[in-house]
Amino acid sequence: MSVRWSPLKVSEAVDRVEAHLKAARKPLVRAQEEALTTLDIPELPDYMKWEIRSLADRVRGSLSAISYDIERIRRDLPKDQLTREKQDQVERPTLVSG
Repeated sequence: MSVRWSPLKVSEAVDRVEAHLKAARKPLVRAQEEALTTLDIPELPDYMKWEIRSLADRVRGSLSAISYDIERIRRDLPKDQLTREKQDQVERPTLVSG
């Protein structure tokens, strides 16, 4: 069954999203670590500790959720159509005007 949309274009877009995520991962992990060091502030009230842990968990969860979504999208792409589009792209290279 042929699809009307381009799995190849979706795959390429997801690759770009993943590249941005990889670039953002280290700063986000560092932000999570920084939030957790806040827990060491003397006499920090429990309600504030809860808020800070929540922030750190949200950062970690966001990274995990985005990675999961990327893998789910890739898994759900119609593989046969994607393979055909990739083969067509190799057989008919795009001309680039200069």
